[in-house]
Amino acid sequence: AVRKMLFNQLVFDPPETAVHLGGLEYLRSKDVDVAVEKVRADYWKVQIPSWGLAVPVNIATFTLFPEVWQQLVFQKSVGTCFNVYFSYVANQKVKKAKEQCAEEDPPPPPPPRA
Repeated sequence: AVRKMLFNQLVFDPPETAVHLGGLEYLRSKDVDVAVEKVRADYWKVQIPSWGLAVPVNIATFTLFPEVWQQLVFQKSVGTCFNVYFSYVANQKVKKAKEQCAEEDPPPPPPPRA
């Protein structure tokens, strides 16, 4: 069970997270560059908490719940809670470098009146 969980979390979960984040942003913006920027900006904000939650949840699932239906209910309940966090991160706008510079630098003063 541990090998299956590790294989799933290290092989399948990382690309799934990237495709999910990028796909949602592409559907929203219709711009591949914006979708790629979203993945670059937010991938680790989602992937690290996913690992932090999935590993103990999988261990608890297989040790605490003997029945398959109990495992399903537990994992779906935890998954729903994590999806709330995922949606929050996925729906935040990505600030481009130009926008960040514009926010940090004050606007130039108006030209003097003649």
